[in-house]
Amino acid sequence: MADIDNCTKFWQNNNQLLVFITLLVSVINFLEETMQLVGPELAWAIGNLRPSSLAGFCLNFFRVPRQELKTESGTFWLDPASHPAKELRREGVYDKMMSGILKAAAKPGTVAVDIGANEGILTTLLSKAVGSHGRVIAVEPQSRLQRVIAKNLELNSCKNVVVSHRAITNGEGVISLPLARRCNTGATSLYGSSKRTEQVYTLSLQQLFSLHNIEQCSVLKIDAEGAEYDILEAAMDLLFSRRIETLAVDLHDEILWKQKRSTGPIHHWLTKAGYDLIRGSDPALYTLDRGLKTRL
Repeated sequence: MADIDNCTKFWQNNNQLLVFITLLVSVINFLEETMQLVGPELAWAIGNLRPSSLAGFCLNFFRVPRQELKTESGTFWLDPASHPAKELRREGVYDKMMSGILKAAAKPGTVAVDIGANEGILTTLLSKAVGSHGRVIAVEPQSRLQRVIAKNLELNSCKNVVVSHRAITNGEGVISLPLARRCNTGATSLYGSSKRTEQVYTLSLQQLFSLHNIEQCSVLKIDAEGAEYDILEAAMDLLFSRRIETLAVDLHDEILWKQKRSTGPIHHWLTKAGYDLIRGSDPALYTLDRGLKTRL
């Protein structure tokens, strides 16, 4: 009986707290439902909040869905707070320099490989460049992005793409992948420090080529957030056999430096294999195609 009396007294004494909590829950539910109904412009406005972590928090808190954005490059399903979304809204093109290189290097009817496909934006560009008689192998280890890539391929009618849900490194295995924040999935790195991780399967570049029966590749794009060293160090046979015509490689000096590595050996391997250096960074561009420079 005493317990019942104590419980009754507690709720009587905390009635205002209970009313406040009930009201707060109602307001949150109302805002969530409202955010599901608002037009995309409000979603984009929230995505533009600074810092990006605040935008990401608000989008998560109110459960704002991804938005479709029509651009000169295609139509994409984007997180309003993400870097790709902001750049596409501002420029109409994502990663203008890399996009121009891939357009110039990918040839109709050939195979192109996209390592670090992220949300598949540059994958769609490669798909269009190689055409219906070509193929694109897009590699992205993050499980949370598989549906995003599939949606972006569908929105752009890309039917010549195979998505490989793996990480490319120096061999076959399983590794823990630290995941970057929702608004910056492109920064996810095997050498990251995030406590949020997932287990991913790994392959070497040679194994990827064997798995997908790739004899020749017109362009290989690598944006692997520091894993480019491991990838290329284990790919000497491919490089010296000249099965890859052009390599566009984002070099992450800071991440390599933390590994006590540098970009020097990468440059040495590629030039020794006979590749001409066209650009040194952002991205580094190496090619066997003597006419590529004139098409850029």
